[in-house]
Amino acid sequence: MSKQEVQKLKNRDKAPHFSVVDINGEKVEINKENGQKILLSFFRYSGCPWCNLAIYRLTQMAPDLEEQGVKVVCFVQSSREDIVKNVINRHDPTPPFTIVPDPDKVVYDLYAVEENALKYFTSLRKAPKWIYSSYKLHFKQPEVDGSVTLVPAQFLIDSDGTIIKVHYGTDYADDMTYSEIKAAIVSYLSS
Repeated sequence: MSKQEVQKLKNRDKAPHFSVVDINGEKVEINKENGQKILLSFFRYSGCPWCNLAIYRLTQMAPDLEEQGVKVVCFVQSSREDIVKNVINRHDPTPPFTIVPDPDKVVYDLYAVEENALKYFTSLRKAPKWIYSSYKLHFKQPEVDGSVTLVPAQFLIDSDGTIIKVHYGTDYADDMTYSEIKAAIVSYLSS
């Protein structure tokens, strides 16, 4: 697949379709017939302490998201083996959601997830808090097994494939909170 220039997605766009395999060998698809809400989260590489902290926080949110009818699917720009070693084996509890390896960034490119070295500087304002939280939970940098300039992004998708909420990170540690996700669902359903 050749890399194409893709414009950033917007709320109410149709989610780009894909079919991939998760770390357990299970097929994961996004299409117009999903039948449930999906939160797609795109993180950096498996050794990224900030991404592991975000995955940990998403693990804490997972039961509430499930109650809201939201299935969580995370993409990590690393191989399956590195994800198992650096994410699954380092988290207690193990993340209760689907994790997809995408080392070639095929789906990242479909969703226009950007690489931006300048966003490192906007990350610095959060760095002390995130570094402290990451190290407190033992999420240290074991290795760099992906792009260090990839900026996380999240997409909340309705059961018909319509994007409810787009969140392109403003820096390397920017992801949606549970309150933002819940508010997006309520706002979309009431419109």
